[in-house]
Amino acid sequence: MRRFAILVFAVGGGYYLWMQHRAHALQYLPFAFFLLCPLMHLFGGHGHHHSEEDHRDHGGHDHA
Repeated sequence: MRRFAILVFAVGGGYYLWMQHRAHALQYLPFAFFLLCPLMHLFGGHGHHHSEEDHRDHGGHDHA
């Protein structure tokens, strides 16, 4: 029951903020994409990194 009440207040508050501040939020939306770039680089935006053991398992060269 408590989670439901928190959800109702969160949805209601989000709706209120969106309706009252929609112009401000949409105005800065393009800049939000640029702000997300450093976060993507920090949290997995570089693709797959393999260790040397993975390379040996897949037929890669041993650098020893």
